[in-house]
Amino acid sequence: MKLDSTISWIKEKDQWHLTYGEDHLISLGTPSNGFRPFTMEGRKFRIKPQGFWQNKWLITNDYGQHILNMKFGFWDSKGRIQFRDGAKFECRFHQNPNFMVSIKDLRYGEDLLTYSLITEKNGSIKKDLILHQKEAFTDKLLFLLTLGMCMTLHYHHDGMDLGTFLTLCTAG
Repeated sequence: MKLDSTISWIKEKDQWHLTYGEDHLISLGTPSNGFRPFTMEGRKFRIKPQGFWQNKWLITNDYGQHILNMKFGFWDSKGRIQFRDGAKFECRFHQNPNFMVSIKDLRYGEDLLTYSLITEKNGSIKKDLILHQKEAFTDKLLFLLTLGMCMTLHYHHDGMDLGTFLTLCTAG
C-alpha cells in the first residue's frame, strides 16, 4: 500500500481513526485492562506498554501472536522496534522545541514518520503526523503508524508526570 501526506488521524467519540482519503485504515480504541485495542483490515490487535525502567511495547494479534516489540533501555530516548520476521526500525523521542516521536527505517537509515505534540499560543496541544517521504510503501507502515500514535497518546493523555516526560525526551 502506498500512502502519502494526506493520511491523518481523526477522533470520533472515544476512538481514533487513521484515514486516507475516504478510507478508514485503522480504528484505535481506548485503553482497557492495560492494553489499547485496534482493528486493521477487519483484524483485531492489541498494543500494550510494559515495564517502567525497561520500557517495552508489544503488538499482538487477537490470538496472542507476537507482531512486533519495541524496547527502550534505562532512561534511553532511543528504542529498537523488531517485527516477528526480523525487520528492524528505531524509535526516538525528541524535544525540539516540541515533543516528537520519530521512527526510522534502519534498512535505509531514513526517518519514516514523526509524531509531534505542538503547543499552540493558547496553551492547547495539537497532534501532527509527518511522513518523511512523498510516498511511503511498507507492509509494516500501518503497525508503525499505530505504535507512534499510541505512544503519543500515552505520553500526552495517560498521565505521565512532567519530570519523567522531560527526562525521557532529553535522555541519551
